[in-house]
Amino acid sequence: YATKAEPNGTFTVGDLQFLEHPDESFDVVFAANSLQYAEDPVAALRDFKRVCKTGGTVVAGLFGPPEGIDYKAVFVAAKGAMPPPPADAKPGGPFALSGPGILDLAKSLSSVCLITGTSMSLSFFLLAVPQSE
Repeated sequence: YATKAEPNGTFTVGDLQFLEHPDESFDVVFAANSLQYAEDPVAALRDFKRVCKTGGTVVAGLFGPPEGIDYKAVFVAAKGAMPPPPADAKPGGPFALSGPGILDLAKSLSSVCLITGTSMSLSFFLLAVPQSE
């Protein structure tokens, strides 16, 4: 889909914790509904910050707690059609980083700002990590 939507774009697949890009490669690093699947979310955030240019911004969009999401009905309806998770999957699925106190993982990063709200009937929170210190 991405290459059809943006035929001149460059798209890569890789490990969130070990991005294969040089330091300070991007003005903005945006992770949509993916950080919760990293083996080590703190390591992934550190690597997001590493590849973001000084003065740039890292944003991770995540689901809020499941009880506050209007979209929850879609998850419930789709669950029966989904294959079982891999045996080594971390618990929590899309809500793995949605619990109380979970943002403690970001304490290793400076200048952290938390924004909460609702968009497209989804509860969400964004973790923005500005590079300028």
